[in-house]
Amino acid sequence: MFYDKRKDFYMEFRDLRYFIDLVESESYHATAQKNQVTQPAISAMVKRLEGPADL
Repeated sequence: MFYDKRKDFYMEFRDLRYFIDLVESESYHATAQKNQVTQPAISAMVKRLEGPADL
């Protein structure tokens, strides 16, 4: 996990794996199925990778 104290931003390797799968499949549904998580979990990952809104 990467952590930036300045903006309380964090990133997990799992999020990067999900993101790569999402880009490759171009489908939230397929990504969720492949990683055995829910579609809202994939959406939450995208929000985490976007980072804080005030950057």
